[in-house]
Amino acid sequence: MAEFPDIKFIDLGHKMGERWRAISPEEKRRYEGLANQDKIRFAQEMEQYKMNRAMEDAAEIHENTQLMYQQQLQQQQDLLQQQQQQQQHVLLQQQQQQQQHVLLQQQQQ
Repeated sequence: MAEFPDIKFIDLGHKMGERWRAISPEEKRRYEGLANQDKIRFAQEMEQYKMNRAMEDAAEIHENTQLMYQQQLQQQQDLLQQQQQQQQHVLLQQQQQQQQHVLLQQQQQ
């Protein structure tokens, strides 16, 4: 690119093709060997990336599951507490009604 700063992309492709066809078979084998090594390196790095990504995904799923479980547990506890408060309120009302009834009976006697 530094050799041809104003070259268009398509023209650069043509220029590279010309140069590739012009080099010796030994040089081509050298570059093909380097390309194969790079393909192997890439494949290994991609496998490592996929394994790391899978582990990160699994950890995130576990964390989200734990969070959902804790939220559900908290909701259940809140609901239970609310039900208990309602029951206490009902019992208190019943006790007050009974006391009023007893007072009325005592007043009538």
